[in-house]
Amino acid sequence: MEFHAILGELRHAGVTQVDFDTTAACGFLRDGLCTIYAARPMICRTHGLPIAFVNMDADKPEMSVSFCPRNFTAGAEVQFDDASTLNIDELNLRLYEANLQFIEEHPEEHLEPDTRIPLAELGRYLARADS
Repeated sequence: MEFHAILGELRHAGVTQVDFDTTAACGFLRDGLCTIYAARPMICRTHGLPIAFVNMDADKPEMSVSFCPRNFTAGAEVQFDDASTLNIDELNLRLYEANLQFIEEHPEEHLEPDTRIPLAELGRYLARADS
């Protein structure tokens, strides 16, 4: 589903080709800038946010927060609560539900819930007028 959402956004913006560098840390970065920024994937949109998740490694499952300390001013007291963290488990559930709905609404795509289309394929799909 996310692949098709990105593809649709790029087409809507009039993008007809993208280059993907398989040797780069991210194939869409050029000179430190994202070439598909407006349509970037969810993982990129959430990068750097404090992420709340259920920690299953604890003695009993508990909510934990993962964050990059570089995103916060040194010496500042950091408080994490529902308003300042992204619950990644909840987001993943919503994305999974949206993916199931997309599959149901687009049987012509022949997708399964675990189908993955690499973003490196965007250029090939942009070149096809029928997809």
